[in-house]
Amino acid sequence: MARKKSITDTQILDMAYQIAIESGFKYFTARNIARQLNCSTQPIYLEFKSMGELKKAVLMRLRKDLKNKLSGRYTSDPVVDLGLAFADFVVKEPRLYEAVFVSQHFGVDAVQAFLRDQGFKLLAEYGPAAELNETQRLDLLKGLWIVASGMGILAAGGLLQLTSVQRSEMMLAVIQDFIANGRFTNAPSLIALDQTAVM
Repeated sequence: MARKKSITDTQILDMAYQIAIESGFKYFTARNIARQLNCSTQPIYLEFKSMGELKKAVLMRLRKDLKNKLSGRYTSDPVVDLGLAFADFVVKEPRLYEAVFVSQHFGVDAVQAFLRDQGFKLLAEYGPAAELNETQRLDLLKGLWIVASGMGILAAGGLLQLTSVQRSEMMLAVIQDFIANGRFTNAPSLIALDQTAVM
């Protein structure tokens, strides 16, 4: 009878993911993972061909987790929902948010590419953004992330309390403003602001 594996690939992946969240890939070694699992490094290399393969599995799990957390439905507008889901993610998953977006434990490029891809998929089927070029769509997403992050951080700290209607209206206002006024670009604004009024 074959011996039952004492350490499974799921346990290894769970621990590797936890280490990546807590410490980043700087401490992502077979020895550190094995120490946390109270085993040798042998089970790791039996389940994964290399640490590179394990790292790839961790990044795939991160993408899956983020995709699930950012797919919440709140309104009939999928882009508004993306912003609201991100704000809720900041509040409900502070450790993961800090690891990914503050400490950058998973790398900036991979996370930026994931967010861009998720946003572009939504905007490709979003009627109000049909006339926007790629740069304008990216600018719209940047504006959405800025507002969603701020909303989430302030809510997490108890400094901001908004109703669901207020939250939705704020996200919609940002989306409409970026579509109408080409924020972050050199395009002339459709709304002329009197700069002397604020000086």
